[in-house]
Amino acid sequence: MKTTKFEECFQDHHQYFHRFAMKLTKSAADGEDLVHDAFIKAYRHKECFTDFHKFKSWFSTILFNTFIDRYHKKRRSADYVAKQIAVQGSPALGAASSNKGLERMKYVDLLKLMDTLSDQNREAFQLYQDGYSYKEIGKIQQIPIGTVKSRIFFVRNKMKMLINQHGLQTAA
Repeated sequence: MKTTKFEECFQDHHQYFHRFAMKLTKSAADGEDLVHDAFIKAYRHKECFTDFHKFKSWFSTILFNTFIDRYHKKRRSADYVAKQIAVQGSPALGAASSNKGLERMKYVDLLKLMDTLSDQNREAFQLYQDGYSYKEIGKIQQIPIGTVKSRIFFVRNKMKMLINQHGLQTAA
């Protein structure tokens, strides 16, 4: 699809895409961001699309998938923060004591255990914990998605084993 035809099709349905994004995000600003991100994804792959009569459904699918990707990334990030608070403790949550010595020791022990992993495995796991998708990690590390999944699986199992060997307690 040529750039001008792509832009015409997008402009013809822009109002629909904006309303659809607003329904998904419940916010005007987030809806605009979502439409913008979906537009960038669609524009990058405009050569793959040939039937401009189906543009509305094609772009709507990209818009919805972009929303789902953002939702999962946000949820992973929130889960990671919650786990970090549970492991390290947080005075804002009304911790019983101001002495965080035990939590710091556990955290330092976990960091030492992480240092026993290979650089590639540690990087893949850290990126996953930071909320990146398997596909994004694969691009960053320039490896296939299957390799990313196996590295993360390996790190999880290795960390469980090391934690049990060292007698560390983890947050539930």
